[in-house]
Amino acid sequence: TCFRAAADVPDSRLVSHDLLEQSLPENTLMKFDGVLLGGVSDFGANDLFPNRHGLVRLVQEAQKERVPIFAACWGAQFLASLLGGTVEKDERCQKIGTATVGLTEDAVGDPVFGKIPKEFSVHAGHNEHITRLPDGGKLLGASVHCPVQAFSIPATGTYGVQFHPELTVVDVEMRLRHRLENGTDDKKMIEGLLGRVKPTPEANTLIG
Repeated sequence: TCFRAAADVPDSRLVSHDLLEQSLPENTLMKFDGVLLGGVSDFGANDLFPNRHGLVRLVQEAQKERVPIFAACWGAQFLASLLGGTVEKDERCQKIGTATVGLTEDAVGDPVFGKIPKEFSVHAGHNEHITRLPDGGKLLGASVHCPVQAFSIPATGTYGVQFHPELTVVDVEMRLRHRLENGTDDKKMIEGLLGRVKPTPEANTLIG
């Protein structure tokens, strides 16, 4: 997976699990240092997707036991919604390709975001976005078209990002070319996006 390729840890320390297929046994999280939560493009954050209850239980257990979570894109939307925030679909906030994120003052000194520049490039691909953070949440980053690009819940070591820190230029170009070949999007738009894709080294370090 892209997360496995991006994380700078031995394979033995990163365990993949498809929660749409099967829940983790209770109390499993205590064996791990943290959770990386990605997502799927087939469902919205508030949809009744397969095994939703298993993912809900995992997040609730992680919050209770203070097991850190780092969630990206759909994972961040699901996390925010489950914990009391709001997620909405808005075509004006849709984004595909490379975008620029600016950090907020709350990101200064943050253990994860405090070491990267105040502005940095990210890879994005979403049609829903977070409009209100859960209680206790801190806004860490935003962009022109997306008011919540990164947030944290310091009390539980929880982080969510709307973008994809796990993707490389090759990954994004491959996805865009796939859409071009399928004819599901405007050809000129996709070709334009392909010409503007660029490396996102600062974003990639967030999980590396």
